[in-house]
Amino acid sequence: MTKYFMPLVGGVFGAILFFVAYSALYTTSLGVVQMDVIIATHISSEGANELSTDEIEKSATAFNSALNDSIKSISEKYKVNLFVSPAIVSGVPDYTSLVIEDIKNRMDRDG
Repeated sequence: MTKYFMPLVGGVFGAILFFVAYSALYTTSLGVVQMDVIIATHISSEGANELSTDEIEKSATAFNSALNDSIKSISEKYKVNLFVSPAIVSGVPDYTSLVIEDIKNRMDRDG
């Protein structure tokens, strides 16, 4: 009897261990960002400056790059798939403030 029981217990234990390890390494959760708030924050901070057309274009390009890099970085760091807030109804963490802060840091750092 124990000849068959021990391999069975070992197999079940191995399967549970694999499931826990896989879940910890590869499972992601859902999160939202409020894109309108992110863009409004950027516009209000840049709107106070008198910029030429070329400077506005450079600022927009830098903001776009910082936004993409920030969303990718936060998604990887927190293991979360980020969606724009109207795509998710409720009950999902909001990462908007983290994205805004990260964009500001990236734009300050990159000039």
